Amino acid sequence: MAADLERFDEASRGFSGSLVLLWKSLWHGYYQNPTVLLGAMVTVLMAAFMTSTQQAVGVAQRQLPAGAIAHLPRALQYSNPDTGAVAWDNFGGGNDRMDMYMRAAIKSAAVQNYQSHSNVTGLCPTNECSWEEFTTLAVCTSVEDVSSSIVIDHQDEDIPVFTVQALKDINRPPLQGDNGVHFTFWADTLHFPGLLDGPTRNSSATTKVPHNGIAALSETYILYYPACENRKPENEIVTPVRSNPKEWRALKGTMTICLQTLRAKYTDGDMNTTVTREIQNLNWTSKPPVDVKGEDLTQTCAEYSGEEYCFWGRNWSQYGRRIGEVFNGTAVLIEDGDDSYDPEDWMITLASDVLGSSPSSCNGSKPLHLKGFETRFNNVAISITNAMRTATWSNTQVHGTAWETQAYLKINFLWLIFPGMLYCLITIFIFSTITERTGAPIWKSSPLAYLQCMGEGGVLRSSKEVEKRASGWKVTLREGEAGWRLVDQQRDE
Repeated sequence: MAADLERFDEASRGFSGSLVLLWKSLWHGYYQNPTVLLGAMVTVLMAAFMTSTQQAVGVAQRQLPAGAIAHLPRALQYSNPDTGAVAWDNFGGGNDRMDMYMRAAIKSAAVQNYQSHSNVTGLCPTNECSWEEFTTLAVCTSVEDVSSSIVIDHQDEDIPVFTVQALKDINRPPLQGDNGVHFTFWADTLHFPGLLDGPTRNSSATTKVPHNGIAALSETYILYYPACENRKPENEIVTPVRSNPKEWRALKGTMTICLQTLRAKYTDGDMNTTVTREIQNLNWTSKPPVDVKGEDLTQTCAEYSGEEYCFWGRNWSQYGRRIGEVFNGTAVLIEDGDDSYDPEDWMITLASDVLGSSPSSCNGSKPLHLKGFETRFNNVAISITNAMRTATWSNTQVHGTAWETQAYLKINFLWLIFPGMLYCLITIFIFSTITERTGAPIWKSSPLAYLQCMGEGGVLRSSKEVEKRASGWKVTLREGEAGWRLVDQQRDE
């Protein structure tokens, strides 16, 4: 049948024929010509050629700088905002115009969680922007457990009232309630009246000498009784009379003005800012007073990496007082009773941070102690830092890079190893076929092989034999009812 011609072509030239030839040659010793075997092997391997080349070439994306510039604020200096609305900050040494902007930042962080440097967003004209490391004015913190410094301040109706040694050294009495009320949790914050002032009744003896020309912004002490950790063996809460100082705990936190080095990245609406370095060992110096709207104001500045960072000195004690507002209060946490806090806004949050959500009933979250206090303390410090960075009247902009996504063809050269090796085999096969002298069997040759194999005694011959026979084979192209066809003249005669 004429349809057998297509099957013969596939069997002699295609994948299936080559596979059969290799099988019989390698396992049954049917055919041993190396050129034929190489050609058959190349034909079989060509089945995987397209797959390899397709895997080698793919579409990838890369980020290229866009023409636009990204901006992110930082604070080289900070000054009291002149908003027109004036609120006066009255304190023992006089009064001063209150920085309502900074006050709001401190108080909001005292009750809200998740303050982060990433809350400060800039201007990114594309879906992705990045900023190299930059330095900004900031507030740094340190916290420590000072339970070993708990001492008895005095006796009240034979009940010891505890404090910490640092407060007792400056004759600062512990917070105490009326009518014999003994607090089980209280916080007290110290601050300096000015940058270079010596210690007063409201400043700690541990920081008499300002560090490198500047005093601490604030010092906060927390003294508390962790009732849920001091139970009797029968699992009952101990008596309210807590006379053993070893059962109490004390924490200390310090805030200082500093510099922070940040790195930021914006991706699809998500801002990620991380602190890579804190710089605290700076030499702060006061500049000569400057007349600002009839007031002599003094800037305190420090240099770092060729840049100058400044803040107005009159704000220093004011920020300490604002911090003292949120880290100053008392609580009475009675076992299986009603808890009381003063003031409620700050102390409920602070007590929960340190002692857990149910500090007296002991059925809430576990107490975190120093870790909980550190989280809240850092929360306020970060909020102050962010406020300085976002103050539009005194901040500066950091230029970043806006990135745009570009698609391109990416070539994986590992996937090209197989096609390359296959091309080498094909090249070897071609040259082997050309230089073959003995006459390779025609498993893949001219159409003459088809015509001769359809004849009587058709067997697979060499190309020379086919050509020799074809030179003496007379055929005629004749038109019949089915169309034009080749006719063997010898048979026709």
